[in-house]
Amino acid sequence: MKIFPTKQEKIITIAIVSFLLGISIGLLTALESTERKDLIPSVAALFAAFFGASTAFFLESRSRKKEKREAQLDAANQLLYVLFERLNIIKLFQIDFISPVRDQSDRMITMQPVANFHTPESELKVEKVSFLFQTSHKELMFELHVVNEQFQEAVNSIIYRSHMHLNVFQPLLEM
Repeated sequence: MKIFPTKQEKIITIAIVSFLLGISIGLLTALESTERKDLIPSVAALFAAFFGASTAFFLESRSRKKEKREAQLDAANQLLYVLFERLNIIKLFQIDFISPVRDQSDRMITMQPVANFHTPESELKVEKVSFLFQTSHKELMFELHVVNEQFQEAVNSIIYRSHMHLNVFQPLLEM
């Protein structure tokens, strides 16, 4: 666990500690007439205030990181749900329409059209998981894009084939 998450926080903290040490040493040496027993509690109060503020800053920073991490996990879980939903739709289409005619030589004609093929209502929101660009898994963003394009093409093909089967070829075969 890092005490200072960023280089700037480390520099600011070092500057503040150096300033406080300089003030306390300067007060100790310059105020010979003042009794040191009166000076020590005030310096201790300054150090206590500084370390209290530093601890509060550290805890707040940790809390923000935790909230950010939870938001990222939530976005990743939503993405996994959307991907599962899309995989399920394609798998059900395969089971219901492709598998029954897979071994037939005239499967392109005998496969039933889908009258109302429904795409999932949930959207693949890749911008919510853009934090992946900052990790070692950058290639997942490209793969998500490719998977989304493949799904859209599969859906478009199913809808187009069903339209052609119902509205073009079926009427021609009935003549």
